[in-house]
Amino acid sequence: MEKKYNDREEILKAAYEKGLEYEGVFKGCARCSAAVLQEVLPSAPQDKAYIKAATALSGGATSTRNANCGAFTGCGIMAGAVFGQDSLKEKSGKEMEAIRGVFQKFQDTYGSVLCKDIRPQVKGECTLVVARACRWAAEVYLDLLEEDPHDTESK
Repeated sequence: MEKKYNDREEILKAAYEKGLEYEGVFKGCARCSAAVLQEVLPSAPQDKAYIKAATALSGGATSTRNANCGAFTGCGIMAGAVFGQDSLKEKSGKEMEAIRGVFQKFQDTYGSVLCKDIRPQVKGECTLVVARACRWAAEVYLDLLEEDPHDTESK
């Protein structure tokens, strides 16, 4: 895949701006987050299945808002796509570290990763949540990739 962004700051800026744009235009916090990260992260696999998988997980899953924020969940899908294991026999690794990093940023900002707790804080407008989540995830994932740039070569 051709590299679209020249440096870390361009990636982080694009993650935030595309998060605003995609959620604003297309809606679906989980799928928009997954699509943004797939687009901006140089190591993200380019497979539409990740966006399709995220589609049913927006709005706190099934739109009940009683589960994880869709933006958080979309970031989790891409943590698995970038860092996850190819076999059930392999042990979990950096994908868990990656999503824990995003979790901590949600906790620090919203006090929760649950849709029902976040939506009232943003008055039901999830565009900013998606933008922040995409930037946070890009930041955490890039940090992990810088620690070990070969971690995703075989994926």
